[in-house]
Amino acid sequence: MLNSLINFFKYPVAILSLLWVVELGRIFFNMLISMIEKQEQYDSFFIGMGIYLLMWFILFRNKIGRWFAVLEHELTHTIFAFLSFNKILELRAHFRGGYMVYHGGKSKGNWLITISPYFFPTLAIVVIGLIHLASPQYYSVLIGLLGYSFVHHIHNTIVSIHPRQIDLQQVGYFFSFLFLPSANLAMMIIILSQIPNDSIYLQTAIDYLYDVSLYYIDMVHHALKL
Repeated sequence: MLNSLINFFKYPVAILSLLWVVELGRIFFNMLISMIEKQEQYDSFFIGMGIYLLMWFILFRNKIGRWFAVLEHELTHTIFAFLSFNKILELRAHFRGGYMVYHGGKSKGNWLITISPYFFPTLAIVVIGLIHLASPQYYSVLIGLLGYSFVHHIHNTIVSIHPRQIDLQQVGYFFSFLFLPSANLAMMIIILSQIPNDSIYLQTAIDYLYDVSLYYIDMVHHALKL
């Protein structure tokens, strides 16, 4: 039932994503400018970003790094399959690739399971959870980890999206083109908004997008009345 409902909203979500992409880009750009202007407040985050780049060039450009990327990819598929009430049958990951099998297979699943690794920052979400559970004394380390996971998500997404990617073929290149830019911008905005004790709030972005949506609805309403 839930799979069918998600599939029903596939292209409405894609259209909404297309309408939001410029506004999400504007929000994300303004967040980055704010962080650069107050750089000393975000030192841990920027250090974490640098550590990822350093570790990638020194340690992760090998089988271990490839295995971890594949594992996270398949775990993300698994998370979305589980959240949409599909029974997980098998999960495999190795440096050459991996797969996740759930009851009914992709023909009985939904597009969100298929496309989830290309926008959902699994590692960053884990770090965000730790930030919300931790005492303030650990914020500096966790914000560094958040910066690390931020670049990790961007890098993995760029590497994963290419024409030979089977998941993108199955969900459709056209849909991917409409959905993924906004989805990734939204996820990066969520990551940046979770840094404690700063002036960047997710609710501000949500309120802004709500107002934009009302504007588009009003514009369509007037167009239909003409």
